Amino acid sequence: LGLMPFPYGVSPAEAKYEGTGGTNATLGGWHLSLNPNSEKLAAAVELLQVMTSDEFYLDIFELTGSTPPKPALFESEQAREVDVMNRYLKTLRFQSEHQWVHPINPLWETQSSRIGSEFHACLNREKSPEDAVAAAQEDVEAAERVGV
Repeated sequence: LGLMPFPYGVSPAEAKYEGTGGTNATLGGWHLSLNPNSEKLAAAVELLQVMTSDEFYLDIFELTGSTPPKPALFESEQAREVDVMNRYLKTLRFQSEHQWVHPINPLWETQSSRIGSEFHACLNREKSPEDAVAAAQEDVEAAERVGV
């Protein structure tokens, strides 16, 4: 098992927009919501309170390896005791502190698949980085034009 943050092409100082550039990790996996029309709203609220507790986040980390959404939890004794994952707590905390949310829209699945294909072609040296980025840009823009 190994772990590393996403590499970056532009440092935070060189980034065009504040909060961009540098290393990052994709935020995801901790989406919880309630139906306000639920007949058991009190029970649902109680469940959400449990599922957003530090104890729950750390138990899930220990049982499944799913990382907690709170960077400070990586400093806990319980996190330090999670076999294998405890080797990477510093990196996991760094990633947790540098998260970004990927676009959420009807096109994201198609766009991410096309971007991934071009990235894969670059890694396999089937395309240069410049050609892969240009092709990914073209694919994403084409998907936006046709709405697919």
